[in-house]
Amino acid sequence: MLGDRTIEVSGEVTYPGVYPFAENTTIQDILLEAGGLTEAASLARVDIFRRVRDAKAVETKGQSAEHFAFSLNEKYDINGDTTFYLRPYDVVVIRKSPAYEEQQTVQVRGEVAFQGDYSMTSKNYRLSDLIKASGGLTSMAYSNGAHLTRVMTKEEIEQRDEANRKALIQLYEDGLKEGKDMNMQIADSLFNLKKNTKYTFPVAIDLTQAMAKPGSDFDIELRKGDILEIPVRSNIVKVSGEVMYPVSMSYEKDKNLNYYLSRAGGLSGNASRSRIYGIHQNGSVVKLSSNSVRDIQPGTEIVVPQKKTRKRMTTGEIVGIASGVASLGAIIVSLLNVIKK
Repeated sequence: MLGDRTIEVSGEVTYPGVYPFAENTTIQDILLEAGGLTEAASLARVDIFRRVRDAKAVETKGQSAEHFAFSLNEKYDINGDTTFYLRPYDVVVIRKSPAYEEQQTVQVRGEVAFQGDYSMTSKNYRLSDLIKASGGLTSMAYSNGAHLTRVMTKEEIEQRDEANRKALIQLYEDGLKEGKDMNMQIADSLFNLKKNTKYTFPVAIDLTQAMAKPGSDFDIELRKGDILEIPVRSNIVKVSGEVMYPVSMSYEKDKNLNYYLSRAGGLSGNASRSRIYGIHQNGSVVKLSSNSVRDIQPGTEIVVPQKKTRKRMTTGEIVGIASGVASLGAIIVSLLNVIKK
């Protein structure tokens, strides 16, 4: 007649869940029944929430539950001489210890003494800490070319997918407005390709400054899954895009953009001179002008993009403009006739 009376256990226990109530059940009893505490559990505080029951109440009260908090010893007994028995429908919550942290691993590759995986030893583990832990750079290392690859979080993946969905919707809407025949299958395939691209992205860093100024803004904090790559010094500059002959060539100190473009045969007829940019080995991007010298470094890729294609008017737009001009002409003729009269 009492029904199914239970006790709920949640948080850092081996088997969270709902357990049958028994008279004279203590906190120790229920924790042992739940398989004991996990490594992350805190003994400093155990919370118990209890229903408020008043069979003689005639109005609603502000309090909906009672709260009890205890600290436990290693045997799951309450510290001190307190004896506390659980009641039906109590909720026992075991908190995670604020000092507990799972090992989070980052990786360094390339020109360091000992490349491989390293566990971050502090919450604000930085680039300089990783270089120090890996034994420092080798004599062949090119610190200016070091680059960092970061794994996307679940939230970042969701944001990227949402941006792709909005772009797809915009594509459909623009096509319908312009009266274009949309190939839905191709558009959906492109969306799926974008969705299934790698869950990583580059982070532009300045490792030289990070090592020179530990703890500064250049010395960025790392996060789980980061991969730091230290390349061998490169003496090559690559020119790609809208040039006559895309090519890689030796880096020449104090030579400007025009020098490298001329060695690639010059710009093609479809090149956009005002939008030329350079990609450095560390992942940073810089806009280049004809006289750029300092922004071109060993390992830089010079990219010459295409000119923006002008959007052609559709047949409907041409007919609409022609109709508008004809109507405007008729109005002008009518006004002239009125003036003559």
